[in-house]
Amino acid sequence: MTVIRAIGSVLTALAVLAAADVTAAKSAQASAWAASLQSGSKGLAQAQPLPNPPSPITATCSGLVGNAIIVSWPAVAHAASYTVYQATTANGQYTVVTTVSASPATAGGLALGTFFYKVTATVGATWVSAQSAASNSRNILFVACA
Repeated sequence: MTVIRAIGSVLTALAVLAAADVTAAKSAQASAWAASLQSGSKGLAQAQPLPNPPSPITATCSGLVGNAIIVSWPAVAHAASYTVYQATTANGQYTVVTTVSASPATAGGLALGTFFYKVTATVGATWVSAQSAASNSRNILFVACA
């Protein structure tokens, strides 16, 4: 009878340890889920951190005559695509120009004005970096880029 009680006690202790491991694993999953919500992932779990934004972003004229600007940046590891944003001031409201699979991208058909660019990198289907720092400015003057 003593052996049966001892075995029962060991089994009870093992069950308690197993339950503690399950609780710790669920807690870790909940923490990862909460962190992913804060990062803008809509609750999708991610084994890797969000990608860094591309840096630096460079805006160059596509030629002496024309109204297009070429935006380029270094590659981000594992990025599937990049979204290019444009604004008329460095701290202004940025809007999407295009999404491409690699650098560079061309912003064409521009009116007269000054333009700045930012880029985000997307890894997988849903993991998007923060926007990069603003590019240097480029001006479209008459029919020339400066």
